[in-house]
Amino acid sequence: MKKTLILIIIAFIGVVAFGQNIFKYNVTIERTTPTIFLKGSGGIIDFNSNDVRLTLSSNLLTLSGGNLSLGSNSITSGSWQGSAVTDSYISSAATWNAKQTAYTNLTTFGLLANAAGVLTNNGSGVFSYSAVLANPMTTAGDIIYGGTGGAVTRLALGTQNYVMTAGASAPQWTAATTASTVGTNLVTLTNPSAVTWLRVNADNTVTALTTDEAKVALGITSITPMVKTASYEIDYTTGDAGKYFVMNVASANTLTLPLNATDAFPVGTTGTISCIGAGQTTIVLTSGITGISPGSKLAITVHGTAGYWKYATDTWVIYGNLE
Repeated sequence: MKKTLILIIIAFIGVVAFGQNIFKYNVTIERTTPTIFLKGSGGIIDFNSNDVRLTLSSNLLTLSGGNLSLGSNSITSGSWQGSAVTDSYISSAATWNAKQTAYTNLTTFGLLANAAGVLTNNGSGVFSYSAVLANPMTTAGDIIYGGTGGAVTRLALGTQNYVMTAGASAPQWTAATTASTVGTNLVTLTNPSAVTWLRVNADNTVTALTTDEAKVALGITSITPMVKTASYEIDYTTGDAGKYFVMNVASANTLTLPLNATDAFPVGTTGTISCIGAGQTTIVLTSGITGISPGSKLAITVHGTAGYWKYATDTWVIYGNLE
């Protein structure tokens, strides 16, 4: 049997080498691992008088005259070396082009998916890449704002209790000491510890007020009595605005209203005087002051009460039990 097999293989090789067509019947080679070698630089295996032909040339095996079917098997190694697939293999050129665009976009998508950035689609299946904004922040509390040309810019955390204000072209931190008006500006206090009240004026300026000044501004007067046992001149610096004076003097005495230049009581300041002593109290107007009272009377009836009100800078209104 082995001899027969060897003779058949030799005969087959001879036929292939000389292009002869000798075997007209099936040839069966019974061997565990049969191998057929075609010697020479090239070779041809011809099926049914050139209907299908396998040609070997320069290490390239070409199938012509028929189709290659792998059945349920797959090509597991190597790469495709044939011509690109043309439109004739798909229903139309438009269909092929659409598939080709989809493939290109898919390939681009695959590349962009591995890049740091934002992937967008124009609505037609075309993807584009936009770089992610670089983070300029380096320290806790940093703030990002748009710099020159919209560039992402870092503003470091400001000093504690500072406030953010608008600079000429960028935000900035500013000390919380302020300007002289309110509204769109801030408030500056030259001596905050001495200020108890703030008054916003009609022109939007701010005035610092003491408690007594605030009472005048609010129309509130104190009823705490200030007992005097001798003549007295009211003093703005000692908090006499809005006070209730009790004159407990045995002889004639006076209570003097000062000139605004020397003691600037706010316009609107009021005060009350009661005479409880045996001596009569007379209200004295410092030179330069205009007094307005019934009959120009300024003496207070003994055990009587009178009041005064600063009407203008150096004008006072006096009223009450006068004689």
